[in-house]
Amino acid sequence: MTIYLFGEMMLDVVAVTDEDHVAFGSDTLSKNEFHGGGSAANTASWLGALRTAPVFIGTCGRDPEGDRLIAELENGGVRTIIGRSEIETGSVVSIVSRGGQRSMFPYKGANVDIKADLLPALSPTDILYIASYSLFAEGSRSETLKALSRARAAGATTAIDAASSALIRKCGISEFLSWIKGCDILFLNRDETEVITESTDLHFAATQLAQYANYVVIKDGAQGSFVLHEGRVHHQPALTANVIDTTGAGDAYAGGFLAHWSLTPDLEACLRTGAEVASRAISQVGARPPRS
Repeated sequence: MTIYLFGEMMLDVVAVTDEDHVAFGSDTLSKNEFHGGGSAANTASWLGALRTAPVFIGTCGRDPEGDRLIAELENGGVRTIIGRSEIETGSVVSIVSRGGQRSMFPYKGANVDIKADLLPALSPTDILYIASYSLFAEGSRSETLKALSRARAAGATTAIDAASSALIRKCGISEFLSWIKGCDILFLNRDETEVITESTDLHFAATQLAQYANYVVIKDGAQGSFVLHEGRVHHQPALTANVIDTTGAGDAYAGGFLAHWSLTPDLEACLRTGAEVASRAISQVGARPPRS
């Protein structure tokens, strides 16, 4: 079994401040760091750290930033299949305030040039993971849907992360649901779940989402997480963590969940591993495992 991750790779510019509020229009003192990013690439990095030999498929510019991102992934145990674009490598400015809350300002860059033809032929034992950021951008949407279609035709397991409540609302709920319908595993957080289903009752919401995915995995921060499958709910309490930066927590969670899934689809163990990896992620700055 191989886990393939198809999607965005970014250079993250992370500004960490001790202030409770960012003084937009003025100055807020911060410590600035540079990290590899992009939701699917982040998940690939955690899978690499967990020694699952993942394969990341994405696109970057023909620039030093792209070279850096490729090297970082490969040095972290990720095999890469990368298209190079004449557009510059994508980037994200992430502002992290006191308590670990973050605001993100992404520029897609070369990510809009991703091509489904980069995806190798899959087998029924493989997994294809996609973060919905690739669906929200017009340039990459059709290619991402092609990749999903090819994975389904091959009988591979498909996993999708909902990614962003704001972008789901912007693109339209019915449109978003049409893109993900028929996936095997759907990852969402509370905000994304509430936007899609218009319900604050997450368990009820999960039953609504079950018509679109076989396994509905909902993350609810300090309240833990759960998965609904064939009418049965499996719960996982949140783990204690010193919250420094929540950037990429969902990416890390998906990595942990899928890492165990690739061994055996024991749902309690998958949830536990997802929670463990996410707790590691939020205890540091940046969305990737610590550099060795």
